[in-house]
Amino acid sequence: MRESEEPKNALKNSDISTAQTGVQAYGLVLGVGSDWSIVAVSGTCHSWLGRSADALLGLSFGDVFPDAAVHRLRSQAQVLTEMDPVARLQGCDLGAPGGVADVTMTKSGRDLFFEFEVAEASPGLATEVEQVQRLIRRVSQKSKLSDVVMEAARTVRAIAGFDRVSLHRLGPTGLTTALASTGQPPLSADPSAGLLEAHTNAPLSQLHFLADISAELTPLFLRREAGRTGLDPHPRHLSSLGAGAELHEALRQDGAMAATTLPIRVRDELWGVFLCHNASPLQMTVGKRSALDLYASMFGSELERVWDRAGQLARGRALLLRDKLIDMPAPDDGGDWLFDRFSSELAAILPHEGAVLLSKHKNTVRGHVPDGALLEALSAYLRRRDLRDVLLVDRLTDVGMASDAFDVAGTAVAVVPLSLRAPHMLLLFRRVGSDPNRVKSWSPWETAAATALRAALVDAFLKWSQDSQGSTGHRLYQQQLLIAELSHRVRNVLSLILGMLNLTGERSDGVLIDAQAFESRIKALAKAHDELAFQNWGWIQLNTYLKQECDRVLDAYADRMDVHGEDIDVSPSAFVTISIVLHELMRNAVEHGAFKGDQGRVEARVSRDAEGYAEIAWTETGIDGAAPGPRRLGMTLIREAIPYELRGTASVDLRDDALVAHFRLPPSHVRVSKPQTGQPNTAPSAAVDLPNMFRIDGAALILEDNLVVSLDASTLLREAGATDVYTCNSVESALNALDQGEITFALLDVNLGPETSRVVAEQVWNDGIPAALATGYGANPEILKDFPPLPVVSKPYALADLRKTLQHYFVKSS
Repeated sequence: MRESEEPKNALKNSDISTAQTGVQAYGLVLGVGSDWSIVAVSGTCHSWLGRSADALLGLSFGDVFPDAAVHRLRSQAQVLTEMDPVARLQGCDLGAPGGVADVTMTKSGRDLFFEFEVAEASPGLATEVEQVQRLIRRVSQKSKLSDVVMEAARTVRAIAGFDRVSLHRLGPTGLTTALASTGQPPLSADPSAGLLEAHTNAPLSQLHFLADISAELTPLFLRREAGRTGLDPHPRHLSSLGAGAELHEALRQDGAMAATTLPIRVRDELWGVFLCHNASPLQMTVGKRSALDLYASMFGSELERVWDRAGQLARGRALLLRDKLIDMPAPDDGGDWLFDRFSSELAAILPHEGAVLLSKHKNTVRGHVPDGALLEALSAYLRRRDLRDVLLVDRLTDVGMASDAFDVAGTAVAVVPLSLRAPHMLLLFRRVGSDPNRVKSWSPWETAAATALRAALVDAFLKWSQDSQGSTGHRLYQQQLLIAELSHRVRNVLSLILGMLNLTGERSDGVLIDAQAFESRIKALAKAHDELAFQNWGWIQLNTYLKQECDRVLDAYADRMDVHGEDIDVSPSAFVTISIVLHELMRNAVEHGAFKGDQGRVEARVSRDAEGYAEIAWTETGIDGAAPGPRRLGMTLIREAIPYELRGTASVDLRDDALVAHFRLPPSHVRVSKPQTGQPNTAPSAAVDLPNMFRIDGAALILEDNLVVSLDASTLLREAGATDVYTCNSVESALNALDQGEITFALLDVNLGPETSRVVAEQVWNDGIPAALATGYGANPEILKDFPPLPVVSKPYALADLRKTLQHYFVKSS
């Protein structure tokens, strides 16, 4: 088409707008909507396609490019998702006059953007992949994080060809100072603070490339549509997008003319970035950008490997510490023995600079720890939390601590609970500095390390209390420990159920499971179980529990909520049912009811009538919009659980602006409260972490005498690549499976009721078959001494720990 010709679909000037930020002029940017009509085009369109912007906007993508190119680009675009929004394609023939181009495709909301560049000579995708794999192997040979990040910075510089490459964590307020940096003059060794701040405000989540900050940007023209004020959303993450005046000026101040931001993701979260800077303009091919993206992805996996290895080493050291503790006689009260004899073991498991062992009669302190008043305030806070699981706090200010004499903003603490009731806990302190840009004080693997340390110390205390049966005090302490461990292990079983849900994904009939709702209900059950364990499976004071739960779950709405009533106890069986109903009411109030809007309020009241019935009234007023409607299962639980399970009554009245629910519990489940002692239970539910799977080539064997655990492990191993899984409940059946000669991996439960799996373990060891032993922590180490030196997986199974423990056998690309 000649430029003087008026296209049939020519748009009026009022139909075209210009994006606030232009794009770099080294290529062509073209955006299409969900119907593949052109909604955006850069000012370089005439030099590329021989058409003006007003002639292109509104056309179908297929009217501009040949069928072969359209088919290739549409096929590639189908794999893009919000989680993986970018793809690159080399050597795409756009026909005349576009020629052969390299293409970057970016999914941006409901729009899709193509960035076309003139194709350049490239070694090809296979060669790029081979180069990246060779380079990542150099990183995989390192074990320390400092060595890993330094080698990674050098490698990115070798691939990209920039004068300086630095690696930064993404902290709470932006990019931190460089963890590693490599470069040459005239650029300084590290980016300036101003440049880091400017990069923080520029695109970070996708690769962004600035070839020449002195080059003039070309406008990005947008098509106006009815009901559509612009692109949805703005294409902020286009690699060729102009970065804005702030970053351009910061680069000039730092002596750089070209820059690239390369994101690093670990476990699907943005962990940090590589920043690449060059003193002169520098063009980088699409193939090289693909290689950088691939390297960054593989480097994220290497970081996860380093953390996993550190966690495994910490768990191994904790197991050795447990063995040492169990072999020694019960120590005197206090913690001098722990710090005097085992300080090096504690530091190897969880590095720290100060420690406190809180016990019933004496607090033992070492090193950099808070002073007396501050330590007492921290102890009081932790007693109120009444922890069951470890707690890692990045700064003492994060839990409300304040002091003029102690650096609370620059000190972190790891809290390791050792019994059901506070204050039996170990506190490990670490100086981290007061830099507001710093990242989390505790590494991901240190949660596993702290958990392993807790298990080691609790196992030792259990053993010592068993050796002191003659003391009433020791018997009571042993009972507390046993109840704590029972609660901890039942919670692990509930976590296993959540893991099964996450592995399943959807029901067999194809209907998606509401995983969030399912998980919240499981956690509510776990919380109810904890409360019963805390009360020794006795009666629960209902009004106190209701206040605690509303404070815990609905804390953000405290000024819009009233909870009051009489002191009434309910039976253990009634308590579980009531806790589920209250959970559904609170969840509904946030999602559909009073707290969905800005004006609603909730009033909850507990009372007892003359006939001995307990009454619970839940009233929501000021609801914004239509009458709230809990999900079907939620409404069923609210209306029917108490009548069905407790023979009580329930009524729910849904109005336009209110919800009124009323429940009555029979006298057999109700009594007037007795005086309460001890601290209330507010234990949080543990999160479930499911990292990437390892791979198994061939059939696997499971020797396990519990059907549910066996089924779950079977699902896990199939997800890991096992072509078949032999589930066995006895030594004889396992040996028969091994005789078939197809097993490539075995998971063996140590204790099988009347027998152990030692014979099977020796068989797989002698046959060279990778295997792991499964046992509950606290198992007799004398039994394991008779087994081959196979890795040990703690039971009840935690899926994340199982995968990490077995990854040293199978680390293959999926």
